Amino acid sequence: MRQWLAIAQKLAASDQGNDTWQRDVAIADYKIADALIASKNANDAVASYQKGLDIEEKLAAADPGNTDWQRDLFLTYDRISGVLSSEGKRDEARAAMLKAEPICIKLAAIVPTTPIGNSRRRS
Repeated sequence: MRQWLAIAQKLAASDQGNDTWQRDVAIADYKIADALIASKNANDAVASYQKGLDIEEKLAAADPGNTDWQRDLFLTYDRISGVLSSEGKRDEARAAMLKAEPICIKLAAIVPTTPIGNSRRRS
């Protein structure tokens, strides 16, 4: 997984304007975070999610009508909230969920027949 991240980072660095390559880095960070959760390393998982989230926020801000970017944001905030909640960090978990909520509402209005959890990146 870390090799994939390194390759994605190299490609993204070679073309900062390539949204797909930027998103690939965020996806790699997300997948690494999932693996860290499985190995009971919540703090590093949240840090990895946050790295991806930073990229996702930039992509979503640059193209707010892109439902893929919005869904990525929602799912990452949701995942961060879940990890923080499981670690007893309720206030931080709530803050992450409060960021996810308006995105979810926006997506439900834009794409009412597509389940939010069916992101191509998560397959």
